[in-house]
Amino acid sequence: MNTAPLALRLEMKRTIAAPIERVYAAWTDLEQFRQWMGCGQAEFKRIQGDVRPGGGFRLQINQEGRESILHAKYREVVPPSRLVFTWRFENSTVGMVEETVVTVDFRSVGGKTEIHLVHEGFSTDEFCHAHEEGWTICLDKLEKWTAK
Repeated sequence: MNTAPLALRLEMKRTIAAPIERVYAAWTDLEQFRQWMGCGQAEFKRIQGDVRPGGGFRLQINQEGRESILHAKYREVVPPSRLVFTWRFENSTVGMVEETVVTVDFRSVGGKTEIHLVHEGFSTDEFCHAHEEGWTICLDKLEKWTAK
C-alpha cells in the first residue's frame, strides 16, 4: 500500500483582453515578466534567464526586507501556446523549498487570450492556497500590464 501523500495542485483560467502574442511575450520577455510577476510588496531586484527547453530563469526577490530566490527550469516552450517550467524557492521567506511545476496554456479567443494555468506538486494545503492567492494577484497585474 502506498502511503505517500498525494501532491496538491491548483488550476486557474483567466481571459485577458489582449492578443495572444502580447500575452505570451509578457511571460517570455523576462523584463516584461519582472514587471507584473509577484505579489504584495515584492520587488524583483534581478532576473536572469534563457527561455528555451532546458533553459530557465532566476529571480532575486525582496519582500518586506527579506530576500528569496526563485529558480525555474523550462521543460516546454511552444510559442505562443504553452510554457511548462519548474518552480523552486531558495531561501524562501515562506519556508517552501520544494520543487513544483507550472503549466501555462494560451489560447486565442476572438482577439483575447485565454490562460489556463496549472501549478502542481505542493506538499501542503497552505503552500497550495498561498500560491493560488499569489497567482490571482499576478494575473490581475498581467491583465493591467498587457492593457498598456
